Amino acid sequence: MQRQERHVPKIAQSRNKAWSFLPRAMYLVETQRTRGGKNSKTGEKTRPYAFDEFDILAVSLHPSTKNWAHFLYTVGAWLLPTKGNPNCLQVFQPVAQQPDEYWTDDFLESVKWFRSGLRRQLYKE
Repeated sequence: MQRQERHVPKIAQSRNKAWSFLPRAMYLVETQRTRGGKNSKTGEKTRPYAFDEFDILAVSLHPSTKNWAHFLYTVGAWLLPTKGNPNCLQVFQPVAQQPDEYWTDDFLESVKWFRSGLRRQLYKE
């Protein structure tokens, strides 16, 4: 029986090989549509989102803070790509536990980042 993950934050530990590039332990947000979706014409998976579907990504930190008003924001183009498909978002994205140079708790700041055209990728610089 699989354990349900409801209202529990996912943590990416930098000691885990898959997340070793992260500077410290971070939350993970799952960015995908419902499981098993396929394009009826092409047969291509529709589960991952494409980069052009987000300008800004807002993440609710309710599972970790118990506060529905606590969000962090980042620029959609800064998210990590799927390995083998650079046009689609990786399913799990690292989210800082506190605002940093990639995530802000100020929506207007994230809009400024987006409008600046600054090119970055989460925790890859």
